[in-house]
Amino acid sequence: MTSSSLIPAQHAGAVLSVLLGAAAGCTGDREPAASDWLHGPHGGHTAVMSEGAGFEIEFTLDATRRRIVLYVHEEGGAAAYPLPVDSLSGQFKADGRSTDVTFAADPRSDDPPGHASRFVLALDTLPQQLLASDEFELMISYRGDGGAATASIPHKNDHAHSYRHD
Repeated sequence: MTSSSLIPAQHAGAVLSVLLGAAAGCTGDREPAASDWLHGPHGGHTAVMSEGAGFEIEFTLDATRRRIVLYVHEEGGAAAYPLPVDSLSGQFKADGRSTDVTFAADPRSDDPPGHASRFVLALDTLPQQLLASDEFELMISYRGDGGAATASIPHKNDHAHSYRHD
């Protein structure tokens, strides 16, 4: 990715407001959309990892700290599920373009040493075209413990979220 594809500092506020559309805008008078499917314990969209991994990923936005936060918790529950990795690979797909990203481990205080149940990505590292998109799909890949798993999280900016972070 070249520096010209990154968000200029003077436009970061406007771009953040577009992404915040993911956190506002649901009027309650529309038909349920595909993006309404699963909201997790932190108010974000969840997706169960493939291959019987036993955990799911939850996509949230931390507007205060200007970052995307992925929470990992047990499948079908809210208990943290720490992974023994330093990062998770991701790929955003929007408007016919793909953007590869890396979510860095941001362990919670009660995660075991060398494990993390929270992963983050700074919004300033994403291309402006992605942030301006009304809908996207995020593919997450996990490699660890002798196995691999993937998940797909589609999102459309047509409804509200009440994100909670810990």
